[in-house]
Amino acid sequence: MSTRRHLARPSVGLPSICWRCALRWQTASHRSRIQNAAGIRRPFSVDASSSRAQARAGKEWTIKKPRRDSTGSRPLRSASAGKERKPISRASKKLDDAPPVEPVKRAEPRVSIRELLRIWQEEHKDDMDEIIALDLAPQGSTPNMVTRATDRDAITNESTEPGLDSILMENGEVTNIDSSQFFLRRGDLVELTYGSSPVLAIYIREFENQSQFYTMKGGWVSRTNGGIYFSIPGFAPDWMTDPILPHMPVEKIQALQDKSQSVEVSVPRDAGRLAVKAMLEFWDQSEATHRRYATILDNAHRDLADEEETRFATADEISEKLLGDSLPSKVTLYAIHKALRANEYGFSVDLRNHRVSGEFRIRPKKELALVNTVREWIREYREQIVLGEVSGPIAIFASKARRLVSESRELREMTPLGLGPSPQKLSDRRIIPSLHFTRDDRSIIQFLETWCCSRAFIGHATLSALGPLILRAVGMYDDINLDVGVGYMFLQEMGVLSPWQNRVFFDPQLGLPGHAISRKPDEMYRMVQKAEFDDEDAMHGLRKDWGDLPVYCIDDAGAREIDDGISVEGQWVHIHIANPSAFLDPDEVVAKYAAHMTQTIYLPELHYPMLPSKITEKASLAPNRPALTFSAKLSDDGEILEYKISPGIVRNVISLTYSTLRRALGSEETTTSLKVGDEIPSKGNQIEELDAVQLTDLNRLEAIAAARRRLRSTKGGLTLSFPSSRVSVSLGGWPTSPPSHIRGNFFEGDPTIEIRDSSSATFVADMMNLACEVAGRWCAEKKIPVYYRGTINHPDRRDPTEFQRTVLQPLLDHSKEVPLGVALDYFRLSRGVALTTPLRHAILGVDVYAKCTSPLRRYTDLVLHWQIEAVLRQEAELPFSKAQLDENATKLEAREKMLSRAQSASEQYWVCQALFRAFYFKEAPLPDTFEFLVRNDGSLSHIEKAEGYLKMLAINVSMIRTPMAVGIGVDVGDRWQVKLHAINPYTRVIDVEPVRLLSRDAVSFPVRDSFPVEHGMASRASGREASLGG
Repeated sequence: MSTRRHLARPSVGLPSICWRCALRWQTASHRSRIQNAAGIRRPFSVDASSSRAQARAGKEWTIKKPRRDSTGSRPLRSASAGKERKPISRASKKLDDAPPVEPVKRAEPRVSIRELLRIWQEEHKDDMDEIIALDLAPQGSTPNMVTRATDRDAITNESTEPGLDSILMENGEVTNIDSSQFFLRRGDLVELTYGSSPVLAIYIREFENQSQFYTMKGGWVSRTNGGIYFSIPGFAPDWMTDPILPHMPVEKIQALQDKSQSVEVSVPRDAGRLAVKAMLEFWDQSEATHRRYATILDNAHRDLADEEETRFATADEISEKLLGDSLPSKVTLYAIHKALRANEYGFSVDLRNHRVSGEFRIRPKKELALVNTVREWIREYREQIVLGEVSGPIAIFASKARRLVSESRELREMTPLGLGPSPQKLSDRRIIPSLHFTRDDRSIIQFLETWCCSRAFIGHATLSALGPLILRAVGMYDDINLDVGVGYMFLQEMGVLSPWQNRVFFDPQLGLPGHAISRKPDEMYRMVQKAEFDDEDAMHGLRKDWGDLPVYCIDDAGAREIDDGISVEGQWVHIHIANPSAFLDPDEVVAKYAAHMTQTIYLPELHYPMLPSKITEKASLAPNRPALTFSAKLSDDGEILEYKISPGIVRNVISLTYSTLRRALGSEETTTSLKVGDEIPSKGNQIEELDAVQLTDLNRLEAIAAARRRLRSTKGGLTLSFPSSRVSVSLGGWPTSPPSHIRGNFFEGDPTIEIRDSSSATFVADMMNLACEVAGRWCAEKKIPVYYRGTINHPDRRDPTEFQRTVLQPLLDHSKEVPLGVALDYFRLSRGVALTTPLRHAILGVDVYAKCTSPLRRYTDLVLHWQIEAVLRQEAELPFSKAQLDENATKLEAREKMLSRAQSASEQYWVCQALFRAFYFKEAPLPDTFEFLVRNDGSLSHIEKAEGYLKMLAINVSMIRTPMAVGIGVDVGDRWQVKLHAINPYTRVIDVEPVRLLSRDAVSFPVRDSFPVEHGMASRASGREASLGG
């Protein structure tokens, strides 16, 4: 139980006071005794009859640190939004002796200690500087960890793995803006991680992309918003934070980033007095609530967890279940939050969305029992080593593991960064079975998978230290740092995992079926496969026959789910969308499975359809198939003059690949940037040659799309064309089966990986955006609740409209191109959200927007189709009320973003695999250097690397900082010449080393002597200005 324990008091009659005041009092008393001992005259006198003198006459005050749970560990944070969950019963477990928690008031003394301290402080302001100086620890000594922060007591910014995009693009649309935060506003109370303990703080403002907080310790903190998992909006009114605001730093913090700055140094004490008091009182009330329900909260996992299946619940649901409180106060919710976060391993939270979703993942009891069993085996093994008599499960497992690892190394080379490829071609693939695993072996293997595959021990130092102990017992990795990457490679060398196993599959929050990771998705998948598909068309009799009108379906070769087709008819543009909703009921099992999946998940080696194949095969657009058509009549400059939505039947469907379309439009053809392994077989039956009518239609659509882009740009719309690539993987028949827990299996032959540049833009994205604008307008006009997509402005940043008018438009008028750094600054002014009321989408430059173009692979689009069809049929009730949609909006949005990150991580993993084989094992030729475009200068990154793209491969990489790069500086939008430095497939990180700066968006910048820069820029003396084009 984590509680704030009261200060030990020297006498019964002395009242309780806050720890901060007591500490200052103790410090002053200590300083006074030192001065007396040294013969220094005291700067004030004390009445021996006063309560202060009586206190000093007793024994010394002692500070007792807050007591933690017996484990002392924080649980893993993990993504849980949008999961199919095993519900927790809302039948409340009423407590016999659990009355509502009343706010805890501090004991009021006869003579207020606070008042005496305040008077003393007023009388002796000048002496406090000396007290503060006494509190500063000399270099090399032990610092005071209670009153002030040091480098080791920094407020940490817990974040996900580096290298993933913070801004994701889908068909030209920004799908995630500043996803690490849902905007904090001035006065919001948050919990920060302070060393190993939580600390309350009040958000003050954002400055230079850094958030500034005022903590309950009386210090200010400047940091990013990542790693904040609890907040209370509007906790502190403006009158409470107004005195603090003028004393916050007004320049970007670099060296002191994420370090607490003492209020005594930076802010007058009176300025933050009321804020500190409010936070301490909230803290004390939550601690009192925790003490009242200590037994219940300490046993929360026992009472909430299922034996075998993961559960999910919010703090409100847990309050109702455990405390019998269905309307808990913020104090109660925070007490629950702290208790569950302090629980060892039993509970975890979503790293990116917990502050918004408030959802906890409750691990099954069976998983905890396995962890405790293996932990006990490891303890016994270590004791046996001391005694010199080694036996038991760990020793037996280690012996078998050594044989398996030795066998693996006869087939593949082991490197510190991963296993090398097999000499055999994929066409000559074969599996070599090896030793069988016992029941104890399987337990240890599952323990290791939890450590290094699903990374569930993050935040648990004790548990994280056990994996390396097992590897040390095996004794095959003596010269390598025994981290989670080596643990993963060990499972591959054991034959448990394939040498190319994608770690994304092990994320239990994804709920991917078929990998024995989550039982519930597997059960749902089997039910869906058995479900019958109803051929009855709910829109029968309302459909329009589109006859011979050409409908162009443009997708990748071999695409299984054809959602959309486009046709043009005079001034009208029609976007025809597949119509599975007309054959599905929102309450049937297939629809519920779609809600669980949220969207089809596309990974390079495998895809997980949201809807079963028997539905997508019948509902995908093809000749004589049903469609829901979104139509717009456009002016020459792209304005929407009229719009309508109509169910119909498409007849004349023409399937094209993007490659064929680019050739038809005269665009640059995509090329293969890198390929390792055998050839990937071609797929699909799209046409390659177009007739005159088809070419005319496609060029007309391209002209309309150009007009639409120009129009949207005048309204703030900005399309950022990040370099992009398409990763194709052929497993050549290798199974995508779960880990082998029966016996070790070794593989000869490796997958083929191909990376193709796919940066060339086409009109398809513009047409999809047009359909979504029509859908949004139509639904908003009829006041239909659907998931509208739009942006909300950041409260502490510039208004996007003003930024567009004063910055973007002049740049577009002058050069027709916006520098990358400026574009990213514009995107960060707002955040993409999904709401059930219409709102403007500033980034796209449209007044209302609702996704509608992918009902075969995105659940929110399916919901919109159900809503529209009910209106077209003139039904009295809609399938979903606004309240129902509101209840699930946050979870659906969070899961969409989680799945997008998973897809990006998978693509990055296979890119790393391809480069690993090409760079270290020469499976494919690579240039000596690459062109690198900086997307993030790394100034706010804990890893201090610049992030960006390699132009040739259009992939994410990180540029390490060398003395040359530090000397010149790195800015967003820079173009550098770089060379490969290291590739780590496990972490999915590609590091490059700078060679020289090629160009910079800025007009001028200082260059030190001897730093080579291209484009005719001569080296100048240190500190001189050098002009640079680019």
